[in-house]
Amino acid sequence: LVHGNATKRKSSDASYEAFVRALEATGLTDTTICRVHWPSDFFFGSGYAWMVSRATGIAKVLAPLLERAVANSERRVSVALVGHSLGCRLILEALDALKPQLPPGRVKLFLMVAAVPVGLVDAEDHFRPTIRSCARSNAYWSDADSILKNVFRIGQWAGRTMRRVGSAGEARRFDDPNGYAAVGLTGRPTPIWQHPIKVPGADHGDYWTNPARFAEDVRQQLSARAKQDRPIQSRAPTSRAFRSRRARLAA
Repeated sequence: LVHGNATKRKSSDASYEAFVRALEATGLTDTTICRVHWPSDFFFGSGYAWMVSRATGIAKVLAPLLERAVANSERRVSVALVGHSLGCRLILEALDALKPQLPPGRVKLFLMVAAVPVGLVDAEDHFRPTIRSCARSNAYWSDADSILKNVFRIGQWAGRTMRRVGSAGEARRFDDPNGYAAVGLTGRPTPIWQHPIKVPGADHGDYWTNPARFAEDVRQQLSARAKQDRPIQSRAPTSRAFRSRRARLAA
């Protein structure tokens, strides 16, 4: 589970706990849940541009841990990555860094209102191959999302101006429909996602507060892998390397 921008630890803990309870209510077993907490204490606007850069840095820390989780097992472990807002970008950046090493068909994406430019997802030299290598890709979106509708574009523009963002697909022109349009607002590019799912009327924070529908989607995709009944385990990342590198990135 990966939270988004402008999220303090207490808030992310509450969101994750609600999601875990929703998963338990579906009857999902034989599952370990990892709660990723990353420093994201700026709101949208100019601060958001710094958060994009920070998310990219955190992704480099998460990538080897994700690779270890998938590869260091005697059985075919299926990994579901559930992200919200800018956390979706962090997930995609981590997977992009793993493209040569990640076994195909192991990862399933559940991205809730992704604060990711459409152009990045549509770029052949960026996230498009990464997403297509996943066994499942659900992109939940809402055209009623006030954050992505009103301030995501400003944050992207500020980042471009400050030279804090600038990957392929992040447009130079403010009116570019791909560089300044968020996946989570439009559901685009539709052909990339196996399941672009519109959530009518949903605003930016509604996904964590009402997680039952998304938890059920995760259960359906993971339950086929269950080999034995075992209670859900829920933990935060405890790797010493993760903690020390996270501290350096937050500094």
